[in-house]
Amino acid sequence: MTCLVVTGCGVSNHLTGTSASDSPSATVQPSDRTTTPSTSPSSSSTITPSASNSTRPAPTSHLSSTGTKDSTVSVDEMRASSNERFSSIITRAMAHVTKTKFALMAPTLPDYSPKSRVPLSMGAVVQSSADSYSVNLQWAHSQLPINSPSLSMPPNTGDAGIIGSFGATQYPSAKTALAHLNIQQMNPHLSPPTNSKNTTVDLGHGIQGLSYSSFPGMVIWHQGDWTLEMRGLALPPIQKAKEIVTYLHTHNLPPTNGVFIVVMAADGDHTSAQWVFGKVVYSCSDYHSALQAAKMAVSMRVYPPESPHG
Repeated sequence: MTCLVVTGCGVSNHLTGTSASDSPSATVQPSDRTTTPSTSPSSSSTITPSASNSTRPAPTSHLSSTGTKDSTVSVDEMRASSNERFSSIITRAMAHVTKTKFALMAPTLPDYSPKSRVPLSMGAVVQSSADSYSVNLQWAHSQLPINSPSLSMPPNTGDAGIIGSFGATQYPSAKTALAHLNIQQMNPHLSPPTNSKNTTVDLGHGIQGLSYSSFPGMVIWHQGDWTLEMRGLALPPIQKAKEIVTYLHTHNLPPTNGVFIVVMAADGDHTSAQWVFGKVVYSCSDYHSALQAAKMAVSMRVYPPESPHG
C-alpha cells in the first residue's frame, strides 16, 4: 500500500491541529517556501512554528505538544470569498449539523468539485454532536435525501462509490488537540523506522523532501506549516509528490499546523488531511485521489458565511 502524508494519516473523518492558545488562530505562511530536510527521522522530533516566514521546520512525521505560534489569523477569517460558494449538496448536508457548538468548515466551489466517471448524484451521510461532526460523501444512482437508508443499499454500495469526507472534533484544550494529532502521526504504519536511510529529493518550486526507498517507498516534505507524507506501493512516489507540490505552490492550505497523508493502493490514493485551529481539529479526506483531497483542504471555509462562531 502506498501512502502520502501531509501532517495526517489514513482516510479519516477528523483532522487535528494546534495553536499557541485555546482560541482558534494561526500565522499565515506561504505554501511554497523552501524546505531543508533533516537527515534522519525521530519519534521525538519537534516542529516549532515561528512567526518568521523564513523559518522552516525540518521534515518529520511528528509535531510537538510544546509548539507555539503567533496568533494573527483565526478560523473565523477563513470565510468564502466572492468567487467561492457552497454547492447544493454541501448546503443540504450542513443543514443537518445542528448540535455542534464551534465554528464549522465545509468545502467550496470552484476548487472542490469532484466528478464521477458516469452520470451519478452525490449523496451524504451526516453525524453531529456538541463537540464533533462528520459528513461522508458518496456517489448514488439517483438523487437521495441526506442520510437516506438507500445510500447503504445496492446499487449505492461498494468502495468505488466512496468519495471522501470532512468534519471536525473539539477537544478540551489546544494541547489536547495537538496530542491527538501526534497520535495520528505516530502510527507505525506511517512512520519510517528509526535510522532508516533516506536521500534528499528536489520536488520543485524550491521544495526539498526526504525519500525512503525501503519503507516500502515514502516521501516526506513540508509546505508552509504543513507536513506531507506519501507512501507508494514499491518505489518512493516522487512524481506523485511533485504533482501535489505543484498544486500547493499556487493554492494555499489552511494557514496553521497540519498534516496531509497519502497511502497509495491498487484502488486509488487514500488521502487524508488534518489541521488545527485552537481546540478544534478539522479534517477532510478522499478515498481515491490525492489531488482531490488537496483541493478539498484548500477549499475549506467557515460555514455558514455569517456564522457567529470562531
